[in-house]
Amino acid sequence: MKAVLLTFGFILLFFGSARADNLPGAAAPFWGIVLSLVAGIFSAFGLAFAFKVYRLTRGGELSAGWQWLAAALLLFAASQLLSFLGAAGFAAVSPTTVSLLQFGAGAGMAFGVARIKKVMS
Repeated sequence: MKAVLLTFGFILLFFGSARADNLPGAAAPFWGIVLSLVAGIFSAFGLAFAFKVYRLTRGGELSAGWQWLAAALLLFAASQLLSFLGAAGFAAVSPTTVSLLQFGAGAGMAFGVARIKKVMS
């Protein structure tokens, strides 16, 4: 599992900047900007919910899984914020950075759900 995650991370690191949307002068579509903003807002609400559940389970067996989920949602919210800022033209954001943050969010969600499943079974 670690080898697959590391391989995917290296692929994103080295080949993420060669995508077509990284070309100068390419404008982001309006709905892409709006969806990025909406996804960031939903992830912020999810982060607040996951943190509340983590506080309820603090010290329990499920707390480690919810801690992973809260961290994953934090990474996803950060990636969506950077994606919005880059697409709207407010900041120069590398697509590789956004991809790596989304990869970390996906890995954190996988580890969190696996930890919760292990405790529940």
